[in-house]
Amino acid sequence: MILEMNHVKKQFGDRLLFSIDQLRIGKGDRIGLIGRNGTGKTTLLDIIAGIQNVDAGEITTRATIATIPQIQKNNHFQSGGEMTQTAIQEAFAKTPDVLLADEPTSNLDIKSIKQLEQKFLR
Repeated sequence: MILEMNHVKKQFGDRLLFSIDQLRIGKGDRIGLIGRNGTGKTTLLDIIAGIQNVDAGEITTRATIATIPQIQKNNHFQSGGEMTQTAIQEAFAKTPDVLLADEPTSNLDIKSIKQLEQKFLR
């Protein structure tokens, strides 16, 4: 196992976002998160990446982690697609053991999405 979470809980105010008894990630695993907006998917990725803390539980990692964050606003110098492409290039350049991608196709055209798919297949 390169990452393990045990008895992890995260709340937003008095609302429990999630409670995970155990999550184990092994080398080569590919995992997808699906859920409605506001259910804690980005928060979970941020916790795994070490950006946010858990309210309870334990996370053990033996991995290098890189993220492709969810891009939300334009910096006026690059388009949303350019910002996403930059984030993708930076994450892959780190050659991480775990790559966390939060809506990585946001703002990408079809050609760029196909290129990203090829990177994920390697």
